Amino acid sequence: MSYRLFDNHDGSKKSIFRNIWLGLDCLNLFGINNVNSYYWITDVTGQQYAVPNYLTGRQINGKVVIDF
Repeated sequence: MSYRLFDNHDGSKKSIFRNIWLGLDCLNLFGINNVNSYYWITDVTGQQYAVPNYLTGRQINGKVVIDF
């Protein structure tokens, strides 16, 4: 989701900025534990165990883009 905070694309306002954007991204919104693959671990007796390799958990990223 992005929002244009300041718009001076045509140059009508006296400012050094052309555009200012605020953005917010949410990865894995529902927080689901997705298994990508398994690591197979073998102990000293020869028994193997599957250890799941999960994808990225919930992350929220924010960004600011400023055009001069």
